[in-house]
Amino acid sequence: MTRYLLALLLFAVCACGQSESEGQSFSEWPYFNIDGEFQLLKLDHRTSQESKCVRHFEDEFNNEFLFLLNSQTNSVHKFDLNSGEQVAVYEFEVQGPEGVGRLEGFDLIGNNRLVLISEVDYRVSIATVEQANEVKVVQSIRLLGGGKDIRFTPLVNSNSRIIEKNGKVFFTAVPFIDPVQNSAYKAGKSLISLNLADSTIEELNTYTEKYLGRWPSYYSYPSTAYNIQAEKLITSLPGEEQLIAFNPDQISSKSYYRAKPAYFEKGDLKPLTDEVRTDQGASKFVTQNSSYGRILFDSYRNVYYRFTEYPYGESIERRGLSYRGRINGVIILDQNFNIIKEVEKLTPNPVNMAFVGKKGLYIKQSMKGEEDVLRYRVINFEL
Repeated sequence: MTRYLLALLLFAVCACGQSESEGQSFSEWPYFNIDGEFQLLKLDHRTSQESKCVRHFEDEFNNEFLFLLNSQTNSVHKFDLNSGEQVAVYEFEVQGPEGVGRLEGFDLIGNNRLVLISEVDYRVSIATVEQANEVKVVQSIRLLGGGKDIRFTPLVNSNSRIIEKNGKVFFTAVPFIDPVQNSAYKAGKSLISLNLADSTIEELNTYTEKYLGRWPSYYSYPSTAYNIQAEKLITSLPGEEQLIAFNPDQISSKSYYRAKPAYFEKGDLKPLTDEVRTDQGASKFVTQNSSYGRILFDSYRNVYYRFTEYPYGESIERRGLSYRGRINGVIILDQNFNIIKEVEKLTPNPVNMAFVGKKGLYIKQSMKGEEDVLRYRVINFEL
């Protein structure tokens, strides 16, 4: 439990340490100059600017939409990306015959099908969008109960895709790590395959041997992107310079691609040493070391964006632990995972709500006094 709380605290402080746009010197961030293009989404009084999960979708008429999870109301909001207007709200019961639990993640399967996951309730649900934007829960499966003994926590947010393929749902997870082994690699269980026909679970391991050692919990959360045309699921691990690519149906056949930027310091990240195997040591490790962040696939330009994080600014002492803010860079890779562009200083803002659209890469950039608007900076890299 201590390790889990530490991970949450580190995540919160690192995110908060990345200050929003007001007060920033834009000269330091060439992709965030004042003349760049913005996209504004209009929020109602029930919808926060912060969301754990956002998804982009383009329909058969080439209309673009952004779907946003509202954790407070257990709903998914649909926005027209062109007008910025909210066009639909899909609300879900927490309990009852059509209850889906407390939602913490979702993904879109086509124009009218959603996969919903509740971490707290260990529940996976399938919902369809009917006429008049009504939603119907057509299936809901409890991962716990009925004699099931699972040793993982679902990891569902914008950083990881949920895939439905051949009657199975694939989603990322964080394993329960044995305190004696202290090894995410030995624990495995970082990709879960759920059979929708019989509710059976297959636990798959996408950690590399680099995770034989002990890492802070912050470094144990995988990020995934899905290239549907190539049928490849790409996994990015915070402490691993290599990307792992595989077909979810054939996980035993993996390919590895080195994707380390030149601006990272020489030498690889290494697991914790015996001297820092404490909460204080783990927090210091995170704030003093770089890491790899989320990965996104851009189907419009057929490239991958692998975000990087590295510490900056002065240390902050809190509850006996030391923290520093983190800034984001990005590596852009072609369809064969060759690095074609590196941007060391992309944004001082968090990228957990970033997404890809026809115009380019969208990164959230809230401004002071705009609580009723969700503002995105649109970046189109010259490749």
